[in-house]
Amino acid sequence: MTMHRIQQIPPVAIVSPWILSIYLVAAWTNLFPLPLPLAAQGTLVREGGEAVVRSLGSYFSRNGGRQLTEELAELGGDVAVGNLARKVLTESGEQGVEQLATLAGKFGPDAVRALQQADSVAPVLKAISDLPDAMVGPALRRLASASAPKELTEAVSRYGASALRAEVVHPGMGGKLVGSLGNDGILLTEKLSSEQLLQVARHADDIAKLPTAQRESVLQMIRSDTKAMVSFLGRFVEKNPGTTLFTAAGTGIILSESERILGGDEIVFDKDGMPHLVSKPGTVGRTVDQVSDRLMTPILNWLLPIIAVAFSIFLAIRLWFVYQASLMQHRRRDRNRPPAVQAKHLVPPDRAAPVTKATADSD
Repeated sequence: MTMHRIQQIPPVAIVSPWILSIYLVAAWTNLFPLPLPLAAQGTLVREGGEAVVRSLGSYFSRNGGRQLTEELAELGGDVAVGNLARKVLTESGEQGVEQLATLAGKFGPDAVRALQQADSVAPVLKAISDLPDAMVGPALRRLASASAPKELTEAVSRYGASALRAEVVHPGMGGKLVGSLGNDGILLTEKLSSEQLLQVARHADDIAKLPTAQRESVLQMIRSDTKAMVSFLGRFVEKNPGTTLFTAAGTGIILSESERILGGDEIVFDKDGMPHLVSKPGTVGRTVDQVSDRLMTPILNWLLPIIAVAFSIFLAIRLWFVYQASLMQHRRRDRNRPPAVQAKHLVPPDRAAPVTKATADSD
C-alpha cells in the first residue's frame, strides 16, 4: 500500500485572499462611496428643515416683531424650508445644513431667502463663509432683497466673496458691475465711489460686449482718467437718454479722440444715427491750453534751467566789469590828488596823526 504524503497549506496562504478582498472592497468604497439610503436621506432632510425652523423661531424670540408662522408662510412654509434643506444637503452635505441653521438663527429669514434665490447654494455658502463677520448680515440682506437676484447670485457663484463685497459697498451696482465685467469690475468697485460707479454701471453691459482690445482700452481710460471719463459718461446719458454709446462707431471715436473726449468735447448723433464729435462752447480754448501745456512743459523743463545758468553767468561777468571799472576810476582819482593827500590815504587810519584844525583847513 502506497502512502501519499499530504502537503500542509500554510495558514497565511489561506488568509491572504480574504485580506486582499477586504482591501479591495475598502478601496472601492472610498473611490465610489455609496449614497445614503433614501430613508436616511429623508431623515437628514427632515431634521435639517426642523433645525432651520427652530433657528428662525429662536431669532424671532430674541428680536420680537412678526410671528414665526407668518414669516414661514411668506417663505413657503415648512415644505419650502425642507426643500431648501434638501438642496443644501445635496450640494454641501450636513455641514452646509448646519451653516444654514446657524445663519438663520443669527440673521433670520434673510438667510433662507438669500439661498432660495440661488440656482446653486454651495458657492453662495462658500462666499458667505469667506466674508468678514461684519459683512455677512448686509450680504444676506442684499441677496434676499436684490432687484435682480439671479444676476447677483450668478456673479457670486463665479467670483465668490469679491462679488458680495462689491454689492455690500455699492448696493444695487457692485454685483451688476462684477457680473458684467468680471475681475475688471471688481477693481473698479474698489477704486470708484458709488456716484462714479453709477455712471459706469449704466454702460457696463455694452462695454462687456466690446472686442477685447477696445474693452481694455475703454477700461484703462476709466481707470486712469476717472473723473473726466465719468463726467463724459454722465453728460452723454443726460443728453442722449436711451442711446447706446459704446457701439463700434461710438467706441472708435472715444478711443481715437480720447484727449478731446477727456477735455470736455461731446458726441452727438446726426439724423442717420451716426455719432460725431463736436467741441463744447469754450472747449476749444481749453483744448488748445491742454495741447500747449503738453508741448511746452517738456521744453520749459529743459530751457528754464539753461536760461537761469546763462543769466547767472552774464550777471557775474557784468558785475566783474563794473567792479573793474570802479576800481580803475578810483585809482585814477588817487593819481590826480596832491602827494600829501595820496600819502594820507596810504597811511592806515590807526597810525595816522591826529588831524588838527589847521591841517583840516589846509586840506
